[in-house]
Amino acid sequence: TVKLLFDRLDDLREGSDDRQDQKMPEISITSQNQQIFGTPLYIRQETKAARLRREGKPEEFLEMNRLDIHPTLSMPINWGNALTVTPKFTFRETYYSEFTTKEKVSESSEEYQKKTHDADSREYYTAELDLSGPRFQRIFDRGNARQTQKIKHLIEPSFSYKYLPGIDESKLPKFDGIDQIGSEKQSRMLSYSLTQRLLTKRVKQKDWERFLHDEEGEIAQEDLATETAEMASFVLSQSYNLELDEHQFSDISATLNLEPWKDYDVKVTATYNPYVSSFVSTMVDLKGEMWDVWKFDARWRRTAT
Repeated sequence: TVKLLFDRLDDLREGSDDRQDQKMPEISITSQNQQIFGTPLYIRQETKAARLRREGKPEEFLEMNRLDIHPTLSMPINWGNALTVTPKFTFRETYYSEFTTKEKVSESSEEYQKKTHDADSREYYTAELDLSGPRFQRIFDRGNARQTQKIKHLIEPSFSYKYLPGIDESKLPKFDGIDQIGSEKQSRMLSYSLTQRLLTKRVKQKDWERFLHDEEGEIAQEDLATETAEMASFVLSQSYNLELDEHQFSDISATLNLEPWKDYDVKVTATYNPYVSSFVSTMVDLKGEMWDVWKFDARWRRTAT
């Protein structure tokens, strides 16, 4: 998949000095898991090249080019239909062109001048072991007389261990999350999640409309084309940091995805801090498409301070 993005984000908050973050443009090339020459290894990659510029406060000014290469190797091992064990290795190489910032002419001056910094690069890797299953499911058969013929309730637990080595990123320019992927200290994380999904087997909309308007009964129900779609999912997750002496548990994250109507998706995410016994963030995201032409995305966020 190739994606060309022209993006400008304006910060309208008081005191932001009308900060603008611009990606003009950003080119993304991504690929899904692909088997490597018939071996048990799979590769997935994401590469982004961008021209980046930040304006606003003089001390926040930044202008540069960046290339980020991010491949992941994996080898899924299936234990029957119950368990899947997947070791993963992720490598990341990020190149920065000469980049420009603004600095004060002198300590006592309020004037700023542009300063050019040398090109730089960053190498990073992570190692991970995922375990998913066993899967539990139940199928509800609603018969062939309805558009939605079957509903499957699927429950799937998963566990993972992830190792992230320490990295010093203090001298690198900071624009977004790509420039801050780790910390100076290494991290060893255990994570768990519980996923519940509702899947539907339903007749495709065009075939169903033809069947409803078939007054002569020429169309048989068993001949109608069907499709499988996810109607809803709920994911509960948390991690445990093996490197910390206290507060090892992360926030508990709960995510609910709904598709109430075709081409409309609702996502609700909430995080709960077990140490303060309170929800610390909530987000609602509504996405949709109208008349196969217009796409929209509306978000609401609340963060506790």
